[in-house]
Amino acid sequence: MGANATDRLRQLTPQNSTIQFREADTDRYGRTVAEVYANGQNVNLQMVQEGHAVVHTQFLNSCPETGSALQAAEAEAQQQELNFWDQPNPLMPWDYRRSN
Repeated sequence: MGANATDRLRQLTPQNSTIQFREADTDRYGRTVAEVYANGQNVNLQMVQEGHAVVHTQFLNSCPETGSALQAAEAEAQQQELNFWDQPNPLMPWDYRRSN
């Protein structure tokens, strides 16, 4: 699953793309949480729509312009059982990291 998501992210952000970041927040480790745009396309939203990424609701308040779209995209991807959601019991990434 992770390899497929990585491949798709590379497709959405090819070399020589114009990449823009809209910083939204900082996580507890000091890492920047951002919305990523490649050639004007919201990469975060695209990845969620395709089921390659999940929404971390902790940061939705930091993305007021796209938060509801992200949640709707995730619900649709989950309903269609796309990629990450095509598992019997999907383990959220933050739960996976916590357990390892």
